[in-house]
Amino acid sequence: MATTNFLEWDPPLTNAELDVTYAADSMRLNGAAASAILPSPITNKVLHQASIFPAAFCQMLVAKGYSTSDADQNALATVLANVKTSADFPAAIVTVTYGTTITFDAATSYEFFLQLTGDVASSSFTHTAPGQELLVIIQQDATGNRAFPWPVSGIIGAGPICSIANSYSIQTFVVLPSGTLAAITRMQWLSSTGVVGLPDTLVVSQSTSGTVASGYREVTEKVDASGGVVTRTFYAASPILAGYKININKTDSSQNAVLATASSGQFINGSFANFPISVQFNSLTFQCDGSGWILI
Repeated sequence: MATTNFLEWDPPLTNAELDVTYAADSMRLNGAAASAILPSPITNKVLHQASIFPAAFCQMLVAKGYSTSDADQNALATVLANVKTSADFPAAIVTVTYGTTITFDAATSYEFFLQLTGDVASSSFTHTAPGQELLVIIQQDATGNRAFPWPVSGIIGAGPICSIANSYSIQTFVVLPSGTLAAITRMQWLSSTGVVGLPDTLVVSQSTSGTVASGYREVTEKVDASGGVVTRTFYAASPILAGYKININKTDSSQNAVLATASSGQFINGSFANFPISVQFNSLTFQCDGSGWILI
């Protein structure tokens, strides 16, 4: 049980000056002169006021489960450190300076604004604590189409950012007891004209080698390889993309293969760098398992 030995002096204000007398007392106004005798009424009033606040403050701490004592100043300071002031709370929102590596530091704020003026290679969160809600606002510059990847681990459900010039991408997270950041809202895109809907699917025709478009939960590519072998390389798999799908369909009748290929350093079904599709209208569907792709 929490306790305190800080006590109020003269609780009933026995033999103490009344407030009106104390307010006008010349000693209170000017201090005691050298070698002056302090009459007990003003002394009792001074000691009462000097003691009642710390006694009440310590009783408040006792009610919250903290013990206080005048026996050890360092121990008392440690207990008082549990009292929070405005200095203990981060700013409402901070602007994160652009760089190829971005860190969102929850010790400085729970809300972050980042304007992209180039591509970001990697990002991370630091000093997070379970129960925190974090807001991230990312704005494209006037060029747009700047790349921004969320951390590759310790995060769930973060959506891709909008590529439109000057657009905003807004994502909110809660920190789980495990420390993992979980998106609690769907990524929202805003442009100068209002809300931009986040696309779930994309169907596109291709005839040249390149990388499958990211930012969609499911992409279907209709690939024409009549001009030669076409390699369609998947975007990098990561835990936040687990469940995303890529469908590759060969549309031409030539003998040229369409190569469905994992990104560098990753694999399909754990060991294959690519899967060829050689027959017209054949399709293969691949699903991200968090670290690579599986043929389903």
